[in-house]
Amino acid sequence: MAESLANYLIGAALTLLLIQRGGTLSTAPGQDISVTLGIQIEPFSLLQSLQSGKVTAETWTAQCAELGITGRDLGKVILPPSAIDPDQRRQPAAD
Repeated sequence: MAESLANYLIGAALTLLLIQRGGTLSTAPGQDISVTLGIQIEPFSLLQSLQSGKVTAETWTAQCAELGITGRDLGKVILPPSAIDPDQRRQPAAD
């Protein structure tokens, strides 16, 4: 379960980061979600690809450099306020 959660969180943050940098999201029935920004990345299967050796650490490091995301903190990737439905925004707690 923890591995699935990690795949989801990293995939979501990486997808958002790549889209913010100008990437194009691709979703099709039966296909993995991918983002293209010069190269095509499947963010939600990245951890599994690294773990299995399908993508090497060296390849991923080079791709990060090519994508311009080397050193970016995925924990700080956020949606701009304009992308959030106003009805779903959290309201400050009443004192």
